[in-house]
Amino acid sequence: MAARLSPVGDSEPTETASQLSWESAVPAWLQGLPLPQRLAVEKAVESEGGIVSRDAVLSMLGQGPRRQLRGFTRPYERVARELKATGILGDDEPTDMVWAVYSNGPRATGFAVDETIVAPIRSYLESKRANGE
Repeated sequence: MAARLSPVGDSEPTETASQLSWESAVPAWLQGLPLPQRLAVEKAVESEGGIVSRDAVLSMLGQGPRRQLRGFTRPYERVARELKATGILGDDEPTDMVWAVYSNGPRATGFAVDETIVAPIRSYLESKRANGE
C-alpha cells in the first residue's frame, strides 16, 4: 500500500487504502466478466501454468477448431478499467492480466493469466466452493 505523508510531529507514516490491489479486486473482476471469459480464467488457474488452451476455450463455447477467437481478451481489460474508474482497483495496478499465447502462427494456442492474480483467484474460488456457491 502507498504511504501517506504524516503531519509534522508524527514519526511513522500511515497507510492509505486509496491503492487497492488485485487481491481485493478479484471477486468484482470475475463477476464483471462475461461467462466464457470467466470460465476460461477459472480453467486456467486450475492448471499449473495458469494457461487455458485454445481447444478448451472452444470446447467451453461449443465451437469447432476453425472458429476465430479474435477479441476474446478484450473483456478482461475492459472490466479492469471499469474497476479502476469505480475505485475498486488502484490506479497503479495493471489491467492486462490475461493475454493470448502464440506458439506457431497467427492463431492463439491458448490464454494465460498473470501469475500475480492466480493465487487470489484460486483463493476466491475455493471460498465460494466452501460456501456452497
